[in-house]
Amino acid sequence: MSLSRAAKPSLPSGPTSNWDIAHIITKLELGGAQLATLRAISDCPFPTGNRYLLHGPGGMLDERAEQNPSIKDIAISALERKPSAINDTLALHQLIRTIRQIKSQNKTKSRLLVHTHSSKAGILGRVAARRAGADLIVHSIHGFGHGHGPASASQRLMLSLEKRAGAITDAFTGDSAANISQASDEGIIRNQPTAVIHCGIDLPNYKADPGETARLRAQLGIGKTDPVVLNISCLKPQKDPTAFVLCAARVLRQEPTTVFLLVGDGELRSEVETLARGMGIGNRFLCLGWRHDIPALLGVADVLALTSRWEGLPQSISQAMAVGLPVIANDVDGVCEAVRDGINGFLLPPGRHEEFSNAVVRVIADKKLRHRFGAASREIAPKFSSRRMLTDLDDFYRLILGD
Repeated sequence: MSLSRAAKPSLPSGPTSNWDIAHIITKLELGGAQLATLRAISDCPFPTGNRYLLHGPGGMLDERAEQNPSIKDIAISALERKPSAINDTLALHQLIRTIRQIKSQNKTKSRLLVHTHSSKAGILGRVAARRAGADLIVHSIHGFGHGHGPASASQRLMLSLEKRAGAITDAFTGDSAANISQASDEGIIRNQPTAVIHCGIDLPNYKADPGETARLRAQLGIGKTDPVVLNISCLKPQKDPTAFVLCAARVLRQEPTTVFLLVGDGELRSEVETLARGMGIGNRFLCLGWRHDIPALLGVADVLALTSRWEGLPQSISQAMAVGLPVIANDVDGVCEAVRDGINGFLLPPGRHEEFSNAVVRVIADKKLRHRFGAASREIAPKFSSRRMLTDLDDFYRLILGD
């Protein structure tokens, strides 16, 4: 954990075991921030009373949250990712009412720590927490909705809202040092305590199973020796999935047996599939939607390739490193904290599509390089384990509470 011991906020006195905690996140999609949040609320060793999870409906992880006996799962019906003045106002009032109910139901005089995640829930959740009388507000930065620097009217609005929410936040964590640095530069973080806490994965879950790999290759129609390039992303502008299609088209001109797997779903899926068909690569470019068999898909792959325009630090990189894959990615935000250029993969400046494609070809064609990068990935992966994440989060809670 990278930690800044800036001046601590004024906190109520009392033992840290007298704290309830409520995490708030926009939607339980099948993503790294969501998985890490579920793991943190369930297993963080910091002693608490009740643990709550507030989120919008309709996510792939909703059932997992509902069935988790260690948390109280609460759906906020109006909380959704898409901006809406009506629904956002309604969601704010629902959050205020819910947090007040949480506080009123507590008969042991425990204090309430509200920990928010993501841009939408982060802004609405912190405003609601302050209005409802939460005792401490922590926000985790998993990237930003406004990208890098204000440009459009919507980006300027998001940055303004992030600054206002930052002013009522007692402490911050970030998926990467880059996120913390950007927030500080933009005036979102002022003198609050901060920590870099990487979203962690359960390393033992990512082990190669040759039998499963062979079965999955056959199921997907991939030849035994066909190189496989994998991208795991929500199909939205931030992840730039159309750039992955263009990369595939270039690579296939030189390595025609390569298969490209795009795992994920979102608003750009139709555009991505149409582009792949239009470029005549539909039979070598498979859009698989969201999948629960990520370890098996990683076992099929030879390289992970991410074309994101901005990021926190994608959990797919940690997952790929755990199974020993090279990673090729745009050098944005926190990616360089996991991918070391020329050591376990290649980092390219955003927008250098031809260079990105050439890097993919180089790794596919050079088996020794691929194995060297993969071995380095395995050595780096423990830095991003769930055990380390939970320990770092526990340390941070204890720091800001003066324990």
